[in-house]
Amino acid sequence: MTNDPTPVDIGAEIKAAESHAFKAWPAEACVGLGGWVQRRTPGARTRRTNSVCANALSDGYDVDDLIIQVEAFYRLHNLLPRFQISPAVEPSDLDARLEARGYTLEAPTLVQWAKSTDVQNATPEAGDLHNVDTRSTGWNTVHRDASISDEDLSARNAIIDRITAKKALMLVEQDGQAAAIGLGVFEGGWCGIFCMHTLSLYRRRGLADRVLALLVDWTEQQGGTNLYLQVEQDNTIAQSFYAARGFTTAYGYHYRTLFN
Repeated sequence: MTNDPTPVDIGAEIKAAESHAFKAWPAEACVGLGGWVQRRTPGARTRRTNSVCANALSDGYDVDDLIIQVEAFYRLHNLLPRFQISPAVEPSDLDARLEARGYTLEAPTLVQWAKSTDVQNATPEAGDLHNVDTRSTGWNTVHRDASISDEDLSARNAIIDRITAKKALMLVEQDGQAAAIGLGVFEGGWCGIFCMHTLSLYRRRGLADRVLALLVDWTEQQGGTNLYLQVEQDNTIAQSFYAARGFTTAYGYHYRTLFN
């Protein structure tokens, strides 16, 4: 995974990126099935933790039979059958197979990455705060504002608490009040950026830049230089923000969900 012109195996790069992301946002329960991983997280609205990671397929399995077993698994747990589809999926025609079975495409998302040295405006200001491994009261205040319900907040906090890789919960204050947050998860030389949010009262003051700067600085302290993040395809504001700061789109993924 690199932004320099040196030839690389893009397929291997994407596999590595998806492996990092899998570990960075862990489901409550993971059940293997023919090399696939069925993820389940009661109460969480995030699709990632309630979907199949199908980035590896063991030899000798019938794909159509596996799909039927997936559907039975999620229905048993009162969840919609759902697959995460990226260029890393196996088999490569899985998306077409699911579409033929009536699965609906959902939440097309872009994966962007950058070298820490290429990220613009990445200098933390004096007084910026960060809390490593601990959800402080201030961090929780901003995170609550980003959640759609108390149940959603509780489920997201449980996901964060399950992270076993190195993590840093960054907080920037304004006027003595918690104002903006971000989460960094470092694994395998890469830092994933999650939970970026600024309270509406403090937007347009450059606080997101300050959070990003903290995450860049922390990544380099861990000995890494690579950062990645995920942004939904229709979130053009976020895309423009990260593009202006040196991130480039590497690939995309989406979900296939069976609603009937």
